Amino acid sequence: KVPAVRVHQHGHCGADRPGAFALFTVISISCPTFLLTHSQPALIKLCIVKLRDLLDNTDQNLKYMGLVGLGRMRVLQPRIVAEYRELVLACVDSPDETIRGRALDLVSAMVSRKTLEAIVAQLMVHVRAAGDKASRGAYVRTIIDVCCLDNYANVVDFARFVQTLVEIAELPGGGGFGAEVAFRLQDVRVRVELVRAVAVEEFCPRLLHNESLYADAPPSSELFGVLRSAAWIAGEYAAALTRPAATVAALTNPLRLATLPAGVQAVFVQNAFKIYIRHRSAELEAVLRAGVAPLSRSIQLEVQE
Repeated sequence: KVPAVRVHQHGHCGADRPGAFALFTVISISCPTFLLTHSQPALIKLCIVKLRDLLDNTDQNLKYMGLVGLGRMRVLQPRIVAEYRELVLACVDSPDETIRGRALDLVSAMVSRKTLEAIVAQLMVHVRAAGDKASRGAYVRTIIDVCCLDNYANVVDFARFVQTLVEIAELPGGGGFGAEVAFRLQDVRVRVELVRAVAVEEFCPRLLHNESLYADAPPSSELFGVLRSAAWIAGEYAAALTRPAATVAALTNPLRLATLPAGVQAVFVQNAFKIYIRHRSAELEAVLRAGVAPLSRSIQLEVQE
């Protein structure tokens, strides 16, 4: 049985926790019914106002209830969540893991073509500041999910999206999402022609020259998939390279190649040849020969060939 509660138009519901719990119960039961039946618009509006009180409360239990209530309303009317964007994003920074998780679950309902970039920028601040792998992974997961909603429907600036993917790849261990970052990098290059030039010229060399991606990666690291994608993209769209010699040098650097699995080494070498064929010159031939000469003695047959 729902306790009888007098809902006041004014006043902060956090002053009385038992009353706030009762208010939460009323909101949780009544508001979804009103939304479904399109009745009692005044009471719906009042419920929404009271949810704001819960979200803005310093009591962590009440804040959590506000997020739960907002999540239930989101199912029926997602646009309501967007009205609480700042309060929800403030909860994303909460030291309480349960509050943070609930807030991140609501973020996807707040994104649009107008808000995506700002929301991702704010989440990336939390990614960089995260003190543990689990927290960082939760932020990265949310960023990737909101950007990829409905086949990138809300992404306006794909160059910025690619930059975000590269920054995630450069996190320790690729943020735990190396394989997905690698897939998204290739997927965007194939789908979005306008972003290919800037991606090939700026972001692929940045990854290929990043020593930490080679030095810090364990033998089974997902980061190798990111490097494989960067090499493939550089070779596939070699026409966009303005400094092909530097990229070929990165792809055939024997010290870096030695840290990679044989399959990834082979992709590096194959795409170095693609770049040479596209930008054939004496300088580029010299760089390529210097790089591949030691590889002819590789113990890996795939690389040797």
